[in-house]
Amino acid sequence: MALLQLNSLQIASAPINRRRTTLVAAGLDLALVGQGLQEVAPGQDPISVISAALLEAPSHELHLVAHGAPGKIELGSGINRAGLLARAAEISNWGVERIYLWSCRVGADLNFVSALQELSGARVFASAEALGQGKALIGAGFAELAEAVAGMPGELAAGDPFSGTIVNALTFAGVNATSTADANFDGANLFTLQDTSVNAADLNTLNAITTGTINATSVGSISG
Repeated sequence: MALLQLNSLQIASAPINRRRTTLVAAGLDLALVGQGLQEVAPGQDPISVISAALLEAPSHELHLVAHGAPGKIELGSGINRAGLLARAAEISNWGVERIYLWSCRVGADLNFVSALQELSGARVFASAEALGQGKALIGAGFAELAEAVAGMPGELAAGDPFSGTIVNALTFAGVNATSTADANFDGANLFTLQDTSVNAADLNTLNAITTGTINATSVGSISG
């Protein structure tokens, strides 16, 4: 459990009856039936598929499940920062509040995550570590998908394995921060939050998984 440093706070009610849209890369060994899953075939334009799905069924949350690497999601023909910027107008019409990226180490590239947040207007949840083989995206609130991803026999990784230290490039559990954390986000690390408003569940998740100090003096309000 981390030492949590907070400023004065305002508490707001959490949203209810949240609708989800979940897109999964075709061919994944994912033991999950139903839940409104839609497969995206190799070569399909993922941005167009996402836009069409959200137009047909407007949602609060968008979940993308695919192999990934820092700044890269192998959904359809692939998603990267350049591709996001090229489709800025289309992405701005998605109308979702939260985007969850169920891909290995995508969160290690803060530029990619920040671009997706800015273009979509949504809060983006991504992991800087591997998913699958017992690990899932923490704080997503989607128990069935978390269980299925954790139960995968392989990782959701694309390309060469990522290793190293994440420094000043952290978006984890929906919270933006600077950190000297390692890729597992454990140990006596210092997390300095950059957000002025955070979600209570996100903050509690980060608080529960690190023994380091969380400096949240920049936070003026907590929702949820």
